[in-house]
Amino acid sequence: MTLWLLRLGMKIAIADVDAERLNNTGRELAETIGAQNVLVIPTDVSDLDQVVNLKEKVYDTWGEASSKPYFTLVVAKDMA
Repeated sequence: MTLWLLRLGMKIAIADVDAERLNNTGRELAETIGAQNVLVIPTDVSDLDQVVNLKEKVYDTWGEASSKPYFTLVVAKDMA
């Protein structure tokens, strides 16, 4: 899926509360599609301030969603 998104010109931002898993995934993506196309943002989606920070970091890095396509993937920890 990530290569398909990259072919569409999208950048990929990933977020997770588990920083170790997030960083490992980010490294793997960067090796595959280039570090310039990946943004890794530790985020606890149950915390509104962190979600706002996620949005702001993506915006600050790549600009408005309407000007450059990007895809944000939030990887949630098992909540069971």
